[in-house]
Order: sequence, then C-alpha cells, then structure tokens
Amino acid sequence: MTPRRTPARITLALLAALWLPAAATQWSLQQSGFDGGGLLGGSFAGTDLNGDGWLSSADGEIATFQASYGGGANVGAFTLGPGDLVALVYRIGDPALGDDPGPPAAEGLYAASASFTLLAGIGAAGAGGGFAIDLVSGGQDAATASLAVTAVPEPPALALMAGGVAGLALALRRRRAKQDRA
Repeated sequence: MTPRRTPARITLALLAALWLPAAATQWSLQQSGFDGGGLLGGSFAGTDLNGDGWLSSADGEIATFQASYGGGANVGAFTLGPGDLVALVYRIGDPALGDDPGPPAAEGLYAASASFTLLAGIGAAGAGGGFAIDLVSGGQDAATASLAVTAVPEPPALALMAGGVAGLALALRRRRAKQDRA
C-alpha cells in the first residue's frame, strides 16, 4: 500500500459509512387552541425507509410514538403510547402535521385507547385541526390550530461524527509528518 493511496481508502471508508441506514429522527409535537382549554404534547421518531420524503406508520416507518393531552373542559388528561397509534402520516420538514393533503396520503394522526381518541389532520376547510375525545363520557375538545412539529436535534450523533473526522485528520497529519522525517 503506497502512502498516497491511504487517504483515498479512508475517504472511501467514510463515504461507505455515510451510506449505512440512518437512525430514526425524533420530532416533538405540540397543539394548543382546543376549545376546552387543553394542550397536547408528545413525540414520535421514524426513518423514511422508502425515500419518498414522508413518514407513514402504514409503511412501518414510525419507530416510537407518545402523546399526552393535559385535559380540557370536556376531556380529562390522558396519555397514549406506541400501542395506541393507529395511523400517522407526516411530510418530513413540514412545521405542522395535518395540513398537507399529500400525495402519497393526507397528513394526519389517529391514536386511540379504550377510553380516549386523539385525531389531528386536515379539517373541512383544508386547515389543520384536531380533536381529543373521551369515549366514556362522550366529551370532546376541538382544536383549530395545527399540530406543530419540531425536529429534535441530535447533538451526540453530530459530535460523534465530528470527533471521528477530527481523529482521522489527526492520524493523517501524524502519518505525513512521520513520512517527511523518514
């Protein structure tokens, strides 16, 4: 192996590492504007496995899900987890969930337990909105605001990548210095 080929091989190894499947990205959810005064918060994580720019639970692209409703005038507080997720479709990069008609499908969220249902999606007027429904009492809090979505930054992954690149640069510098001395 000649010294000039080593940086090329390291570069190829780095490029190959970038082609590995990405870890699931996480997003936080928040929705206010419920007529009963409630507030919804939560998160989900997923990976765009088919590369279409959308995350869909129907395609197996949602890894985790959690949502909590703080309670309003008509619906008490509740929390829904991964087992309660019926459907979630999200266009990656959209600041709201439930305001895009697609294709491939309309954005939206539908999660339900035996006692509560949470819906967010395109309303009759084409604007995002949602409902928190108490299936036991029949109470319902409706929201006119869209379900806000914010990507959660992943500093550990970025720091790890930066550290790896810095380590490779240092190793190359030391190797060149050793070759120059020889």
